[in-house]
Amino acid sequence: MPPIAELSRRLFVVPVAQNDHGKSHMMRTIVNQATRIAYTNPSMGVYELRTPWGRLVKALLFIRSYQEKLKIDHPSSLQDGLQAVDPRWRTRELIIMPSHLIPDPDLDVIIAQAHAAGFDAICVAVILEEAERRQYEGCWSKPWDERWTLITPRTEGDWKPVASSMAHDLWVWIASALTRQ
Repeated sequence: MPPIAELSRRLFVVPVAQNDHGKSHMMRTIVNQATRIAYTNPSMGVYELRTPWGRLVKALLFIRSYQEKLKIDHPSSLQDGLQAVDPRWRTRELIIMPSHLIPDPDLDVIIAQAHAAGFDAICVAVILEEAERRQYEGCWSKPWDERWTLITPRTEGDWKPVASSMAHDLWVWIASALTRQ
Protein backbone atom coordinates (compact mmCIF):
# COMPACT_ATOMS: atom_id res chain seq x y z
CA MET A 1 0.00 0.00 0.00
CA PRO A 2 1.46 3.42 -0.94
CA PRO A 3 2.06 5.99 1.79
CA ILE A 4 -0.83 8.29 2.60
CA ALA A 5 -0.40 11.80 1.20
CA GLU A 6 -0.24 14.52 3.77
CA LEU A 7 -1.35 18.13 3.41
CA SER A 8 0.34 20.36 5.90
CA ARG A 9 0.85 24.04 6.38
CA ARG A 10 4.26 24.89 7.82
CA LEU A 11 4.67 27.95 10.00
CA PHE A 12 7.70 29.87 11.24
CA VAL A 13 6.20 32.08 13.94
CA VAL A 14 8.25 35.02 15.23
CA PRO A 15 6.95 36.81 18.34
CA VAL A 16 8.62 40.23 17.99
CA ALA A 17 9.04 42.75 20.79
CA GLN A 18 11.47 44.90 22.66
CA ASN A 19 13.28 43.29 25.58
CA ASP A 20 11.28 42.70 28.78
CA HIS A 21 7.93 42.27 27.04
CA GLY A 22 7.26 38.77 28.37
CA LYS A 23 8.21 36.75 25.25
CA SER A 24 10.05 34.07 27.24
CA HIS A 25 7.22 33.79 29.76
CA MET A 26 4.76 33.44 26.89
CA MET A 27 6.90 30.70 25.32
CA ARG A 28 7.00 28.75 28.61
CA THR A 29 3.21 29.03 28.80
CA ILE A 30 2.80 27.77 25.24
CA VAL A 31 5.12 24.81 25.91
CA ASN A 32 3.18 23.87 29.04
CA GLN A 33 -0.21 24.24 27.38
CA ALA A 34 0.67 22.49 24.14
CA THR A 35 2.64 19.59 25.68
CA ARG A 36 0.31 19.24 28.65
CA ILE A 37 3.41 18.90 30.82
CA ALA A 38 4.26 21.38 33.58
CA TYR A 39 7.78 22.43 32.61
CA THR A 40 9.42 24.80 35.06
CA ASN A 41 12.22 25.79 32.76
CA PRO A 42 11.79 24.43 29.21
CA SER A 43 14.71 24.73 26.83
CA MET A 44 14.95 25.22 23.10
CA GLY A 45 14.42 22.04 21.17
CA VAL A 46 11.98 19.69 19.51
CA TYR A 47 8.60 19.18 21.17
CA GLU A 48 5.52 17.13 20.38
CA LEU A 49 2.65 19.55 20.80
CA ARG A 50 -1.09 18.94 20.77
CA THR A 51 -3.53 21.39 19.32
CA PRO A 52 -6.63 22.11 21.43
CA TRP A 53 -8.37 19.59 19.12
CA GLY A 54 -5.82 16.83 19.74
CA ARG A 55 -3.76 16.98 16.53
CA LEU A 56 -0.05 16.19 16.98
CA VAL A 57 2.41 18.87 15.85
CA LYS A 58 6.16 18.28 15.74
CA ALA A 59 7.71 21.62 16.52
CA LEU A 60 11.03 23.29 17.11
CA LEU A 61 10.66 25.88 19.85
CA PHE A 62 13.00 28.57 21.09
CA ILE A 63 12.26 29.98 24.53
CA ARG A 64 14.66 32.92 24.50
CA SER A 65 14.91 35.51 21.73
CA TYR A 66 17.11 34.72 18.74
CA GLN A 67 19.55 37.48 19.76
CA GLU A 68 19.87 36.18 23.34
CA LYS A 69 20.84 32.59 22.57
CA LEU A 70 21.01 31.19 19.04
CA LYS A 71 22.78 34.17 17.44
CA ILE A 72 25.37 34.20 20.23
CA ASP A 73 25.97 30.43 20.11
CA HIS A 74 26.02 30.31 16.28
CA PRO A 75 27.12 33.70 14.95
CA SER A 76 28.03 32.36 11.49
CA SER A 77 24.43 31.99 10.28
CA LEU A 78 20.86 31.34 11.33
CA GLN A 79 20.83 28.21 9.17
CA ASP A 80 23.88 26.81 11.01
CA GLY A 81 22.20 27.55 14.35
CA LEU A 82 18.95 25.86 13.35
CA GLN A 83 20.89 22.85 12.03
CA ALA A 84 22.88 22.56 15.28
CA VAL A 85 19.75 22.61 17.43
CA ASP A 86 17.71 20.28 15.19
CA PRO A 87 19.17 18.64 12.07
CA ARG A 88 15.57 17.94 10.96
CA TRP A 89 14.31 21.52 11.44
CA ARG A 90 13.30 21.80 7.76
CA THR A 91 10.81 18.93 8.22
CA ARG A 92 8.96 20.45 11.18
CA GLU A 93 5.44 21.81 10.83
CA LEU A 94 6.11 24.60 13.29
CA ILE A 95 9.03 26.67 14.44
CA ILE A 96 8.53 29.42 17.01
CA MET A 97 11.51 31.75 17.42
CA PRO A 98 11.04 34.97 19.42
CA SER A 99 13.07 37.97 18.29
CA HIS A 100 13.84 41.46 19.45
CA LEU A 101 12.39 44.22 17.32
CA ILE A 102 15.87 45.68 16.93
CA PRO A 103 18.40 44.96 15.35
CA ASP A 104 16.30 45.18 12.23
CA PRO A 105 18.48 43.08 9.85
CA ASP A 106 17.91 40.00 12.01
CA LEU A 107 14.25 39.95 10.99
CA ASP A 108 15.24 40.00 7.30
CA VAL A 109 17.50 36.98 7.91
CA ILE A 110 14.76 35.10 9.79
CA ILE A 111 12.12 35.76 7.10
CA ALA A 112 14.51 34.77 4.28
CA GLN A 113 15.50 31.54 6.05
CA ALA A 114 11.88 30.65 6.79
CA HIS A 115 10.86 31.20 3.17
CA ALA A 116 13.91 29.34 1.81
CA ALA A 117 12.86 26.28 3.83
CA GLY A 118 9.22 26.49 2.67
CA PHE A 119 7.63 27.96 5.80
CA ASP A 120 5.06 30.73 5.99
CA ALA A 121 6.68 33.46 8.09
CA ILE A 122 4.33 34.98 10.66
CA CYS A 123 5.12 38.09 12.66
CA VAL A 124 3.48 38.33 16.09
CA ALA A 125 3.94 41.88 17.35
CA VAL A 126 3.86 41.88 21.16
CA ILE A 127 2.79 45.36 22.23
CA LEU A 128 2.48 46.63 25.80
CA GLU A 129 1.30 50.19 25.09
CA GLU A 130 -0.49 51.83 22.17
CA ALA A 131 2.41 54.27 21.79
CA GLU A 132 4.65 51.34 20.78
CA ARG A 133 2.77 50.69 17.53
CA ARG A 134 4.90 53.22 15.63
CA GLN A 135 8.06 51.25 16.50
CA TYR A 136 6.70 48.30 14.46
CA GLU A 137 6.18 50.13 11.17
CA GLY A 138 9.51 48.95 9.74
CA CYS A 139 8.89 45.41 10.97
CA TRP A 140 5.38 45.22 9.53
CA SER A 141 6.58 46.41 6.11
CA LYS A 142 8.78 43.32 5.73
CA PRO A 143 7.66 40.39 3.53
CA TRP A 144 5.84 38.42 6.23
CA ASP A 145 3.15 36.02 5.05
CA GLU A 146 0.92 37.11 7.94
CA ARG A 147 1.06 39.75 10.66
CA TRP A 148 -0.64 39.24 14.01
CA THR A 149 -0.75 41.64 16.95
CA LEU A 150 -0.91 40.75 20.64
CA ILE A 151 -1.65 43.66 22.91
CA THR A 152 -0.64 42.68 26.42
CA PRO A 153 -1.09 45.75 28.58
CA ARG A 154 1.37 45.84 31.46
CA THR A 155 -0.58 45.94 34.68
CA GLU A 156 0.53 47.15 38.05
CA GLY A 157 1.96 44.32 40.08
CA ASP A 158 2.26 40.86 38.58
CA TRP A 159 1.97 41.03 34.76
CA LYS A 160 2.48 37.29 34.28
CA PRO A 161 -1.22 36.32 34.40
CA VAL A 162 -1.96 38.71 31.52
CA ALA A 163 1.01 37.38 29.52
CA SER A 164 -0.09 33.80 30.23
CA SER A 165 -3.60 34.55 29.05
CA MET A 166 -2.29 36.04 25.82
CA ALA A 167 0.03 33.04 25.32
CA HIS A 168 -2.94 30.68 25.60
CA ASP A 169 -4.74 32.72 22.94
CA LEU A 170 -1.61 32.75 20.76
CA TRP A 171 -1.36 28.95 20.89
CA VAL A 172 -4.98 28.69 19.72
CA TRP A 173 -4.20 31.12 16.85
CA ILE A 174 -1.14 29.09 15.85
CA ALA A 175 -2.99 25.77 16.09
CA SER A 176 -5.86 27.19 14.03
CA ALA A 177 -3.46 28.50 11.39
CA LEU A 178 -1.73 25.12 11.17
CA THR A 179 -4.97 23.27 10.59
CA ARG A 180 -6.50 25.86 8.23
CA GLN A 181 -6.36 24.69 4.64
